[in-house]
Amino acid sequence: MSWRDMARLAAYGRRIGNTFAVALHVRTTFLAGSLADHADGLALSLHNETKGRQVDVPLAVDGNVVSFTFAADLQIKAGGTGYYTPVLLLDAGGDDVAALDWWRAIEIVPHTAQEYSRPGEGVMVGPVSFSGEMSFIARGLLAYDAWLADGHTGSLSEYVAWMRQPAVEAAQAMQHFESLTNIEIEQMLK
Repeated sequence: MSWRDMARLAAYGRRIGNTFAVALHVRTTFLAGSLADHADGLALSLHNETKGRQVDVPLAVDGNVVSFTFAADLQIKAGGTGYYTPVLLLDAGGDDVAALDWWRAIEIVPHTAQEYSRPGEGVMVGPVSFSGEMSFIARGLLAYDAWLADGHTGSLSEYVAWMRQPAVEAAQAMQHFESLTNIEIEQMLK
């Protein structure tokens, strides 16, 4: 199988009707505790990208690992064969909401098709495992405070000037470019 053919494949291909376990390993940033501490706010759905269908999935959480079983009845309910995107949503309360998806990560193939796993070309049946990261906003920390904590020094107005500097430099470069004649531009491109 060529690398182009492999690039078209989902991360895992499993035959329709075969039940298999899926584990979603999630790293969180700026979330107090683990996903298990916020299990009441977690929701998982599978989107059949091929058939345009979506189903909610019962899940289990252990620390920062969300797991579910992709059973035959769930596959049929979701539309059968096709490419599936697992989508994990977390409402941790207040404004802390995050989503994480693994686009077209699983393909349910017909009974006659061969199961597969990327990146190798061999057939690997059994559990499916993905990793990803959910980031939340750090509450109570201004961008200026984060800038200072990162080792910078200066007043708030100096921070604002530092933030504006890339835009100022880009505007100056654009003004210079617009002032050039066609001959000068052609010489620069040589």
